[in-house]
Amino acid sequence: MGSAFQHNLQRLGITMTIRQVDNSQLTNRMRSRDYDMMPRLWRAMPWPSSDLQISWASEYIDSSYNAPGVQSPVVDKLIAQIIAAQGDKAKLVPLGRALDRVLTWNYYMLPMWYMAQDRLAWWDKFSHPAIRPVYTIGLDTWWYDVNKAAKLPAARR
Repeated sequence: MGSAFQHNLQRLGITMTIRQVDNSQLTNRMRSRDYDMMPRLWRAMPWPSSDLQISWASEYIDSSYNAPGVQSPVVDKLIAQIIAAQGDKAKLVPLGRALDRVLTWNYYMLPMWYMAQDRLAWWDKFSHPAIRPVYTIGLDTWWYDVNKAAKLPAARR
């Protein structure tokens, strides 16, 4: 999180104290909600799925997964509907938007980081389908290409 964020909070009159803890302390603090603020990462998903349950559902309130401590019948109902609607784009889009609206309205997080591109490196010994997935790199669709690999220097094969 660091000093830039701390500086900006100070400009708003908010004093931020950064405390480093080891993994066991972190887990215990998360389970007992012994923190005011904590940096966490939520990956963007191309479609709403059952993955939302572990991060936002009330049933995970006593775990370290539901970090914001969300206990909301509205959130639980939306997640249940999302799980039931898997495979139905016409239902998933409005349900995902509704869940996003509820989570955003409750200020469970401050969006702080964003990268508009994916970083990766690869050797030119893989091929991929001509039509690529829309919302992902599609690494799971690549395959080892014997012809491309043969063109590489021996040390890189």
